[in-house]
Amino acid sequence: MLSIVGGGLLLVGFGLAAALAVGKRIARPLATLASSAAPALARGLPLTAARSPVTEVNDLGRALEAASAERRASERALSASEQRLRRIVEGHVMGVAFSEPDGRVYDANDAFLRLTGFQREDVAAGRVSWPAMTPVEYAAADRRAGIEMRREGWCRPYEKELLRRDGRRVPVMVSATQVEPDGSDTVVFVHDLTDLRWAQHERERLFALLHALLESAPVGYAVLDRELRFMAVNEVLAVVNGVPAARHIGRTVREVLPDLVDEVEPLHRHVLRTGTAVLNVETIAGASAWWRGRHYLRSYYPIRAGDGTVLGVGVAVVDITQRKRAEQRLAAQHSVTRILAEAVSLEDAAPRMADALCRALDCDAAEIWDVERDAAVARCVEALARSADAEDFADGARGRTIGRGEGVAGRAWLGGKCVWARDIAADPASARAAAAGFRSAVAVPLLHGEVLGMAVFYARQTWELDADLLDMLESVGSQVGQFIERRRAERERAELLELTARALRDAEASERRYRQVVEALPHIAWTLAPDGTLDHLNRQWSDYTGLGPAESVGEGWLSAVHPDDVDRAMDRWHQALGSGQGYDLEFRLRRRDGFYRWFLARVAPVRDAAGMLVMWLGVLVDIDAQKRAEQGALDASRAKDTFLATLSHELRTPLMAMLAWIRLLRTGRVAPSGVERALETLERNVHIQTQIIEDLLDVSRIVAGKLDLHVVPVDLGALVEQAVHAVRPSAEAKGLALDLSLDDRARRSAGDPDRLQQVLGNLLTNAVKFTDTGGRITVTLERRGSRARIAVRDTGRGIAPDLLPHVFDRFRQGRADRPGLGLGLAIVKQIVELHGGSVYAESEGEGRGATFVVHLALADD
Repeated sequence: MLSIVGGGLLLVGFGLAAALAVGKRIARPLATLASSAAPALARGLPLTAARSPVTEVNDLGRALEAASAERRASERALSASEQRLRRIVEGHVMGVAFSEPDGRVYDANDAFLRLTGFQREDVAAGRVSWPAMTPVEYAAADRRAGIEMRREGWCRPYEKELLRRDGRRVPVMVSATQVEPDGSDTVVFVHDLTDLRWAQHERERLFALLHALLESAPVGYAVLDRELRFMAVNEVLAVVNGVPAARHIGRTVREVLPDLVDEVEPLHRHVLRTGTAVLNVETIAGASAWWRGRHYLRSYYPIRAGDGTVLGVGVAVVDITQRKRAEQRLAAQHSVTRILAEAVSLEDAAPRMADALCRALDCDAAEIWDVERDAAVARCVEALARSADAEDFADGARGRTIGRGEGVAGRAWLGGKCVWARDIAADPASARAAAAGFRSAVAVPLLHGEVLGMAVFYARQTWELDADLLDMLESVGSQVGQFIERRRAERERAELLELTARALRDAEASERRYRQVVEALPHIAWTLAPDGTLDHLNRQWSDYTGLGPAESVGEGWLSAVHPDDVDRAMDRWHQALGSGQGYDLEFRLRRRDGFYRWFLARVAPVRDAAGMLVMWLGVLVDIDAQKRAEQGALDASRAKDTFLATLSHELRTPLMAMLAWIRLLRTGRVAPSGVERALETLERNVHIQTQIIEDLLDVSRIVAGKLDLHVVPVDLGALVEQAVHAVRPSAEAKGLALDLSLDDRARRSAGDPDRLQQVLGNLLTNAVKFTDTGGRITVTLERRGSRARIAVRDTGRGIAPDLLPHVFDRFRQGRADRPGLGLGLAIVKQIVELHGGSVYAESEGEGRGATFVVHLALADD
């Protein structure tokens, strides 16, 4: 490209050179004009006889005058021509220089001087020459150009570099022509290639950048010519095609992709023929099943020349496998959802569900197993074969039973997780499937909290484990498990409602007998007219709520419903009135003492033999214990997690300190004072560990009912004094005041002195721990009737109202940043109650201190 552009510019230079040569050649005949007339005058003109001498002289004078005038006119024309040529040369953007045969430059235009950095003074002084401006590596090129110029009178343009006056190099294109045929005068044209070289470099950089982008992009890309030969291909598409990129170039689609040529070549031809793109063609490679193959989105578009001519085809390939798998998973799940929505039971849904999943998985057979609640075996409720040769296998599977852990279905039942059997021939329990020609299987548990059934899918080819497929199957298994649980609950509810309706039908013969039945129910029950008007409330309603029939009519009964549940209860009742369908609803009902308990309301329509609505019957079942048990289980789980975390921390902390001292002692570089300190630390941490273990053992004994007491007569006053004496050093170290008040009438009791000391020590240790510097702890022992009252009061941080009822629960702590397992007060409560006493805590709130009170029986006087 540079040679073409430079050559075009140099043609202009050749035109200038020709003009300069013509100018010089015009001057030659004009210069000889005067010399042609002068000899004639010197020799004298021959006089003819016919003319007089005067006439001849006059004629000669006129001739000389005309020749002189012609010469002056030619000189003026030549001067004007030279001036025009000089302006053209000086104003040209190309460098132009005139040089002698030895290469010395004797004249140049401004463009040449700017290019080379020389001044006109340098040219006039002879300091500018071609050999001096030419780097050594270009001398041979200059010599070849000189030979060509002497032979042809000019030389073709060629590229080289020139050395500027400041030593820098500049890329140029050079050509020259001879002004004189003998080569004594040469004009050289120099075109600066700096901008073109930069443009070329920038183009190459952009091409490299584009290539890097195509290679790093996650999109496969290729360019093919009109013969469908690969001109370019990136690594992504080479991997997709399974052929190295180098083996694409120069080869046709038919040669590179013989298996796909019938599919893709018509698309290429269409683009070449019509010039229109073919976009977003989906293909699958590797396998027919959506979860085993790779999915691609291919687009074909025309590559055009500047005039719009289609030069070839560009191909872009995007891997959409993950998107297609997600779509297929959703499609399979939606299909199962539709089937389950229309089914009334697992047996009803099983045939269509098995068929839909078999098609989605591209497998050959399927089994659906049902696990009844508390059953020891599972029963096959459906078996599907997608080919005639598997029908015997399916027929033999229906109605079969298996035990937990038997075959792939039994293993899924046992583990509650998907079981992927790559080779079922290795499983003796799957001999029937192996004999039917199946090689692989996957079993999916249908679970909702527990395994309620299994789905098994068989294939004649070997399946490899696929995470996407397992995710889909587990999701479907959970979906079907919820359906089974919901249908079972509906069936049980329907059975209960049927029993209720049957009882109502039996009572229709006698209103009195019916009322007696309602009154005899152990639950709250009521009846309503078909329009919803309250007809009767049994005695249990008034006993529980304290509301009489007159107060409960209309919407009066809602006053006993928890405010947060009123809208929900009314909405559900209005829906039932509109649809004529019964319902179940859980809500809270206020007891006459103001406390709320959870109830399950079960409302059913009562119809006569003709199906007409006769009345509504409602029953309230107290489920508060169940609700509290559920919440208690949740709280217990959280408490267990907290306890385990705390236990690991409490065990680790002293052990790490002990380990650090042991390692330090082993170095032998510990001073005697340090050894003593280390032993004290080790002993203290051993006591901490021992106490933690003792607390855990005590809790274990309490839970197992094996905490034994060695009951002997005890002096409660002495025990209190000993406990106060034990904590006084730590209390004084924190700057706490510790007061003690003893009533001699409350000393004599019976109990286990060690366990009672444990109780007092725990209460006093907690008081010291939770009382800030400057606080006060007061311990009192006094007699209250036949019982001793021991109170430990502090001015410390107090107990939050929401925590106060739970301070004696196991694993409960008021502050997470305090050490300990939260077992101390629970042990205190158990020990005191084993002594026949009681213990409770009082606090006015956080920052208001706390009081722990223990009541123990006194010995008879």
